[in-house]
Amino acid sequence: MAHSLAVRPANGQRTWTVIDEKYRTVAPVEDWLEAHRQLWSPNTVRGYATSLAQ
Repeated sequence: MAHSLAVRPANGQRTWTVIDEKYRTVAPVEDWLEAHRQLWSPNTVRGYATSLAQ
């Protein structure tokens, strides 16, 4: 089971990622989200992270 999680990297801007049941980042999802973070609003990233976690 995966979960979406709000994170605040070193640059200080909150974003969202997806973690697995062992609290590890789901790499393929993170790579895909990272490729789109500059194009989308934070709310859109949150929506996609939440959907992908389900």
